[in-house]
Amino acid sequence: MEKLEKILHAEDAARAEAEDARATAASVISEARAKAAEMVRTGREDLRATAQSHRETVLEQARDEAASLAAAAQAESDALMDAAEARSGAATAAVLEALKGS
Repeated sequence: MEKLEKILHAEDAARAEAEDARATAASVISEARAKAAEMVRTGREDLRATAQSHRETVLEQARDEAASLAAAAQAESDALMDAAEARSGAATAAVLEALKGS
């Protein structure tokens, strides 16, 4: 009888340990899921911040390049206008000379 009681007591202890192990495993899994979710959230935030920074850098470079192209176009336009004005003055002088000669 004593032996049977020891076996039953050992079974009860094993069941209690199994329940504790299940509870511990559930707790560990829950904590791991929470940590994984936090890591994913943090990773997404970091990725968003990196993407925003990259986007701002690209936009700044594009603005600088656009300003440089606009300045070059303005300089070319000014040079063309100066050349056109010079030809216009020469053409006017040629017409006046031709009219004097008539």
